[in-house]
Amino acid sequence: IGLSGWIVGVISLGVSIYFGVVPLRNRELSYYVNPTKTTIVKSGQSSDLHVLYKGQSVLTDVTALQVVIWNNGKESIRSENILTPITLRTSPKVPILEAGIKQSYRTVSQIGIDTTRIADGSVNLTWKILEHNDGAVVQLIVAGPTNITVQAEGIVEEQEKIRAFEGSPDKLTRTSFIVMLIVAVSLALGFVYATRVIDKRTTGRKQQVLGMAVFFSLLASILLLGEFFNLFLLSGVPAALR
Repeated sequence: IGLSGWIVGVISLGVSIYFGVVPLRNRELSYYVNPTKTTIVKSGQSSDLHVLYKGQSVLTDVTALQVVIWNNGKESIRSENILTPITLRTSPKVPILEAGIKQSYRTVSQIGIDTTRIADGSVNLTWKILEHNDGAVVQLIVAGPTNITVQAEGIVEEQEKIRAFEGSPDKLTRTSFIVMLIVAVSLALGFVYATRVIDKRTTGRKQQVLGMAVFFSLLASILLLGEFFNLFLLSGVPAALR
């Protein structure tokens, strides 16, 4: 294989990795509202249990729910990366009676919760640093029925909107596997087709150069596919926070 072939191959590999894999190392603050909610008090039913909020009786349902928030990206999220406060807000708006951190993946993250605005149905979250899969489970007790949900708001550097994770908390789904399989087969067929075209239409040094370019491009595509698979198809609620 000639020197020119190696040069073309290395350049194609470097360019593919730089524009493909490197940008995928990002910050991705995500949250997941656990669909399993608990009714603590059901309004309209006789019970010896009564709930008071700031001295006033709560006449609505009282529901407990949990929200998982974590860094799904590979770039750490430090406190200085938070451009606007990270807020959990009830939807539709109902008062939060109690809020707290039920579980934290690592204590070094120093995740805290500000409950000064729970009467307005919102709490703010703070932390020192969230590395990949670092996060916490936030438990909220709200004055409302089980159809109440929670939305996360705020802006992180290089991420304008917090990602809402929906569906199964499991990482790899059947659809993800099918997508991965289709892409892998397509890459393999494309490589075979490209090599056959090169064999038929080119000769000598030009054939070597094109062959090396195709080979290294395929290698870069495999690396990129692996990174895509890891960040997107395998992304999900960390097992330690379920």
